Amino acid sequence: MFKLEFFCEDKDLAGIMHALAGRAKNLDVMPVADATVQRSGNKVTAKAGNTLALIVEELKKRRLESFKAADMKAVVRAVGYNPTSYNHFIKELVKIGAIGKLGKGSSMTYTVKS
Repeated sequence: MFKLEFFCEDKDLAGIMHALAGRAKNLDVMPVADATVQRSGNKVTAKAGNTLALIVEELKKRRLESFKAADMKAVVRAVGYNPTSYNHFIKELVKIGAIGKLGKGSSMTYTVKS
């Protein structure tokens, strides 16, 4: 068994998914925010330009007025980042005042500020 990890353009995704159908196990497709291919064509880099703005926009699009930390995983994934980095983004959003904290410990919830 092998693990493959690669990047592809949006236009090629359907063909690749069709080729892997029935053969790949636990196939995980995730968009990558602001990805660019270097001139050599061998390396892809993702820029973290306005990531926090993208996350706030996604929270508003989902109409989340308040949420728990675990809910942030889906939001972070939707904007093209690894879901395990949700805690980092929560801390950054609190720091800039885009979200507020309510409660303590495991009952902590966050509110989206307008």
